[in-house]
Amino acid sequence: MQKETANSVRMLKATGLILEQNKAKWATSVVLSKSVPAYMALVNQIDDSAVSADKNISAAAIAKNEIRDCLEEETFLCSAALLSVANYEKDAALAQPAKLSESQLDKMKDDDLITTSKTVLNMAKANAKKLEEYGITATDIAKMESLIGQFSGVQATTRSEVSTRTAAKVSMNEVIRAAKELLIDQIDLQMELIRRREPEFYNAYRSARKIVDIGIRHEKKKEEPKK
Repeated sequence: MQKETANSVRMLKATGLILEQNKAKWATSVVLSKSVPAYMALVNQIDDSAVSADKNISAAAIAKNEIRDCLEEETFLCSAALLSVANYEKDAALAQPAKLSESQLDKMKDDDLITTSKTVLNMAKANAKKLEEYGITATDIAKMESLIGQFSGVQATTRSEVSTRTAAKVSMNEVIRAAKELLIDQIDLQMELIRRREPEFYNAYRSARKIVDIGIRHEKKKEEPKK
């Protein structure tokens, strides 16, 4: 959450708390009894949006990277075995798509890796019996197919979480903007009308409206007297 947004949220919540604590003082006002509940509803929305916006997706990212590493390894080993078969049989059609290095696989985008792995998987299934002589068993082929499915799934999950977080940020900014507009256009003006009648409430409200992030204050070091 950026500093400016955090400051706005801090101010909105502090103002909301003052209004909530002094409900008896504004509830008798026809205009405030309408504008304050509308404002409080907006402030309550900020919590849900902020939690979604700041959601930690590191766990999904770690899982994705682990599965990708395994998929790259299985794809490389299988392609190496296929290339050996192709070279032995002088099968150019089989050799070309099987020519893959670990570096190539590592640099591929997620979607390209999935497409490449599927191509190698299909060739492996078609040459399963031959690959057994090169140490690639049916279990290895099944493992590779499973990894492709897992990686495709976790990739979609990560994308979904990023999209959700981005949408939540947009939603939160819209709620903050609406709440601030309600304060400025209505509640600030309406509070001026009850200032004389409820001075303590008014002063507490104004103080909450001025809250800003002043950061950490450091005490100035005392200068040593000059000798």
